Amino acid sequence: KYPPTSFFHGKEVKSDVGKVKWGGLSQVRAMKNLVRSALEDPLNEWFCLMSETCIPLIPFPKWRNAMLANNKSIVNACPMHPSEMETDSRWKPSL
Repeated sequence: KYPPTSFFHGKEVKSDVGKVKWGGLSQVRAMKNLVRSALEDPLNEWFCLMSETCIPLIPFPKWRNAMLANNKSIVNACPMHPSEMETDSRWKPSL
């Protein structure tokens, strides 16, 4: 549970998936549950699935504003090779 001052307060997703195993079917079920919950909320205009290795090391409001400023889908936006940073305008080093 998040404190009342948190952006995430009241946004917990109820799930009966149980313990999630990385790379297992339980992970797929959990992700489907998250996407379903996001799509069911009429206030959601955007949603983002991230792993614990993708959590930005910047303040959440800065990250959120950067995501909302983009009008394109961002799928695997982190470059895998330095040359990709030059050709992909979605990648922002400041994030």
